[in-house]
Amino acid sequence: MATAISLHIGLNYVDPNHYSGWNGELNAAEYDANDMSLIAKYQGFQTYVLLRSNATRQAVTSSILNAAQTLNQGDIFVISYSGHGGQLPDINGDEDDGLDETWCLYDGELVDDELSQL
Repeated sequence: MATAISLHIGLNYVDPNHYSGWNGELNAAEYDANDMSLIAKYQGFQTYVLLRSNATRQAVTSSILNAAQTLNQGDIFVISYSGHGGQLPDINGDEDDGLDETWCLYDGELVDDELSQL
């Protein structure tokens, strides 16, 4: 039987010290992450949830790497993110529009290129 792991990230706010004073306040992103976790758990996934100040760049990266080390061919990994996204100038030339997309995590943005490498 395949192993199934899921990671659910939700941020109703970010640390303004990492976003030039902006806190990114939202109302229901953390509810989204918890609801996605319940859906995955109902389907038999081992679930992990990162909310608020626990949803840091390091915590998200470590969680993805831990799942990658645990899972084998044929296993399943699901990740959901609820929060703000952003865009930054593309530094490696892989984006047609010249912009990388990001997830706004508590202590800084996680760039799509970083996610791809993970």
